Amino acid sequence: MAFYKGTPIQAPITRHDEFMDTCIKGANTVIIGMLREGYTLDDVKESVKEQLDVMEEGLCVAQKKLKDEGKFIPYEKMTSKKYRAYLAEVCFHTMTGDQFISKWFLNIATLLKLKVIENDDKNGWLTSTYR
Repeated sequence: MAFYKGTPIQAPITRHDEFMDTCIKGANTVIIGMLREGYTLDDVKESVKEQLDVMEEGLCVAQKKLKDEGKFIPYEKMTSKKYRAYLAEVCFHTMTGDQFISKWFLNIATLLKLKVIENDDKNGWLTSTYR
């Protein structure tokens, strides 16, 4: 599970450690790629944080809307299929639920790597595998 501003996203997978390793390697790739494209380290930090801010805000707005409409499904009662569909709805179908999850984890890994956020009770991983 990965948190940003206290908002959790669960990766619907069974090989969690491998997924986490992939995210950490992906964070390195994102950082290096953006630096090679001419971005400064501050630009990378700002860009990734902005993406995650938009994603987190979308989740909060969607959850409130679903609650107001009486359609909210508690997180622990969602099936993987419903959860992915929910995430796709949150991001207005600009990406799939799986893409949303991957981007969420990758961005959190990047912000942790760049020390923009700390792995604490509001941000980071709920696992012991983060390095």
